[in-house]
Amino acid sequence: MLHLTQLSGFASHSAAADVTPDPITIPNIADAGFVASAQINTVTITGIDASVTLRLTLSAAMSPQRTVDAWRDGTLAGQGTAGSTIDVTLTNTQTLHYTFTNATDLTTWSGTATLTNLTDANTVLASFTFNLQDTGSGGGGGGGGGGEPP
Repeated sequence: MLHLTQLSGFASHSAAADVTPDPITIPNIADAGFVASAQINTVTITGIDASVTLRLTLSAAMSPQRTVDAWRDGTLAGQGTAGSTIDVTLTNTQTLHYTFTNATDLTTWSGTATLTNLTDANTVLASFTFNLQDTGSGGGGGGGGGGEPP
């Protein structure tokens, strides 16, 4: 009687996860107003079969008055208020968009934003410019505010 104790060449073969999303395009954004705010077009991340972490890197730093909100499937996934990067993790078919806000009176916040895939060796997915000019909120930044409406 033949007794097999080990089969050779039949090892489990799992393919590497696909972490390279299909190409996306993000157009340049600009806005001017009392508080300048602009949103990139919503993009759907497709072509992956594992979660990926995407990093948005700005050439001009964020601050409490110059923020970037990251939205995943319409829900706030993170807010950048300092530094120059913001990360968000997504899976296949999830949507992503960013909202840029410049609330610093009488200033322009502009630069280049680059979206890279940290999960795929920092591959660049998109690059675009932003230009947000706050023309002045007229409030002068003085006292109070933030309470219940009258």
